[in-house]
Amino acid sequence: PCDTFSVTPSPPTLPMPSLALPSVPESVSLAVDAAEAAVADAGLSDEVLGRVSLAVAEAVANAIEHGNDGEVSKRVRIDLLPAPERLDVTICDEGSGVEVDRVESAELPEDLLQTHGRGLFLIRVLTDECRAEAGCFHLGFVEREA
Repeated sequence: PCDTFSVTPSPPTLPMPSLALPSVPESVSLAVDAAEAAVADAGLSDEVLGRVSLAVAEAVANAIEHGNDGEVSKRVRIDLLPAPERLDVTICDEGSGVEVDRVESAELPEDLLQTHGRGLFLIRVLTDECRAEAGCFHLGFVEREA
């Protein structure tokens, strides 16, 4: 799981293919489809595919609901950088960004039947690297040893 968070920007070394999606629920599945294709491009396993799919879905849903306040005119940008045995994903919204300490301390809600409150926790445990900065979440995925 991602145990390290920072707010230090790290510019990409290569241009990343980008998606600019409206803040509507259907954008979550479009982002997940693109991320799943990038997992295949990186040659990563089905285990990583499952983690990427859920983490990207949660991050994009959070960007739409919390970052962009569900305003359809605001965009969510998804940058994908597949590399051999690695995938980096950056998800940006037009909001002020998530507070790093909220991600670091994210836990499951006490009431397990509650329908909200799991997103940051899931992102934290599903990613191998994560970084938050002004309106963006940078997620890194690699193979995990069994």
